[in-house]
Amino acid sequence: MKKHIIALSSVLCAAQILLACDICGGAINAIGGGLSNTFRYDLIELNFMNQRMASAPREQRFTAMDYFRSVHVNGQFFVHSKWRFLSKIGYQQNKRVNSKVKQSTCGITDGQLMLSRVILDRSLGKSKNWSCFTEIGIGAMLPTGIYDSNIHNTKKLPAAFNIGKGSWASIYRFNAVLKRDKWAFLTTLSGSRMFKTSNGYRFGHSFTLNIGVFYSFKYKKIEIAPSLNFVTDNKMGDFYANKKQVLNSYTASFLKAGLQNKYKNWS
Repeated sequence: MKKHIIALSSVLCAAQILLACDICGGAINAIGGGLSNTFRYDLIELNFMNQRMASAPREQRFTAMDYFRSVHVNGQFFVHSKWRFLSKIGYQQNKRVNSKVKQSTCGITDGQLMLSRVILDRSLGKSKNWSCFTEIGIGAMLPTGIYDSNIHNTKKLPAAFNIGKGSWASIYRFNAVLKRDKWAFLTTLSGSRMFKTSNGYRFGHSFTLNIGVFYSFKYKKIEIAPSLNFVTDNKMGDFYANKKQVLNSYTASFLKAGLQNKYKNWS
């Protein structure tokens, strides 16, 4: 019988990007990241992320530090042996600090809903020490977060500092997990296709590649899974309502360290 678990997951993400443009941290991360020991279970996951970036806004000659901090609650529930439903909602704070001023925005994030289909879940080889799990999912981002279409003028901040994107988006994800004993190797490709906001502005489409390694061990009754991931984040340029492109596309690569703690079952 499949066990039901509650997983507590925390992620510390550090990235230094010099001379960055006005959209750092603007991409959408599709649901799912801590799959090393949870891909066969229903779960509720609490996820914390702290992202720090250095940027040089075009209109200013000094460097600012940008902080993107968020707490998300993720849900994962099987509705069939091959199908599962995923959800995500959270609270986020975006802050820019420079030598003259501190500016920030905060609030409830845009929600995400996704339906995922398990493609492969089987042991490999005669010894069955290795197992492989793959899935593909598609869903939608809901415009539940606060969006200020005039944030450039009201707070002198770039559009990406909005907590919400102000529009619907389609999201997709592919996961592949190769596992042996306490080790797991994860590859995730996720992305989004944005629709226009109410004032005609459209955030750029994005996609993210994550390659990670996990190691699981038990301490008393808690299962702990530290991880190290290589992430490549790509975001296309935004478009104004007059269809003129905003010159702010970017590609960023960085390392991400994570810690996932599985601490309780429920029946």
